[in-house]
Amino acid sequence: MEEFKGSNIFLNIPVFIADDPDLTDKQLLIFGEIFSMLNVTSAFFMSNEAIAKRRRCTVRTVQIALDKLESKGYIKRHYVTDEKNNTKRNITLGGELNFMGGMKFNSWGERNEFHGGDETDFTQIEHINKTTNRSSSTPTPSKNVFNKLKKIGIPENGMNTPVIIDYIDQLGDDLVAHAIDYMADQAQRPNMNYLKKILEGYLNKNIKTVAQAKQSEEAFKTQQTTYANKRSNRRRIVQKETLPDWAQEGYQVPKLSDEDRVALEAKRKKLEAKMFGKKDK
Repeated sequence: MEEFKGSNIFLNIPVFIADDPDLTDKQLLIFGEIFSMLNVTSAFFMSNEAIAKRRRCTVRTVQIALDKLESKGYIKRHYVTDEKNNTKRNITLGGELNFMGGMKFNSWGERNEFHGGDETDFTQIEHINKTTNRSSSTPTPSKNVFNKLKKIGIPENGMNTPVIIDYIDQLGDDLVAHAIDYMADQAQRPNMNYLKKILEGYLNKNIKTVAQAKQSEEAFKTQQTTYANKRSNRRRIVQKETLPDWAQEGYQVPKLSDEDRVALEAKRKKLEAKMFGKKDK
């Protein structure tokens, strides 16, 4: 039998998990990937990199999703060390799934009925190169994001699109759209690297709303202005200290004594004689 490498038709997700408001669309899809494979193989050893590739997101997004799913009791991660001291991770269902309408899994991943044979409701999500289960006939806020990117010359393609959708899942459409507007206003040449730097800054600072982003950007602008003023003041101080005496404001030409005048006149005559003497030759 060929090795099972993930569902190609449907991702099965229990309804009560699909309705969990704490989970993003991407986190639900990642759980569906895990749940579907466990239903066939009873073991899930897929790496974060492999999950990220299948679900078209970053490894960081996968790690955040697994942390969230485990914290809610939907999955459990186990680490197994083999005889060669290689550590391998296995994911199983968590304790919160023990009450799922009477469903449990045996060692082969087959469904068994108990507690009167109750049936468990599932939400099926088609696995056909879509990042969410939104209806294609209903406009989504994400279109606004991609329209903004298109206007500043960033194309919607196989490299940029998964990255943008990943950030939308983590930050929301409005905040990503604001980041694009901010970049367009600040950068001479808007690009994906600049945009990712802004969005990563939002994640690192735990910025979740446009209002918080604007507050942070205003604080940064004030900081930059203060720094520029300090540098300008330092330059003016250094310039004033290094000016010669005759260039200082209020400088007065010193008066010469009679002896100084006589000496200066003698030097002048000596210089003239030397110059005219060379000219005569």
